[in-house]
Amino acid sequence: LRVGAGFGAALRQRLGGVHGCTHLLELFGQLATTAIQTILARRRSLPDASAASSSPPIDTCHAMPATCEVVAKYWPRLHRSTE
Repeated sequence: LRVGAGFGAALRQRLGGVHGCTHLLELFGQLATTAIQTILARRRSLPDASAASSSPPIDTCHAMPATCEVVAKYWPRLHRSTE
């Protein structure tokens, strides 16, 4: 499976129900989040400008809205004003 849109539904289809395991579903959900965060952090640390320019997960949770100061500082082209 690819980690992305529909990942959770695909996991539930494969690992859910009476022949599956709730614990594995919970584990893989955390694994997906950790993988994405690790990959983004690694790309930003590379000297290659094209890898470093990959977009962060803006507007995917309350901690990283496009209107926040962190986005304004590190990704100004993606920042949206609240005014």
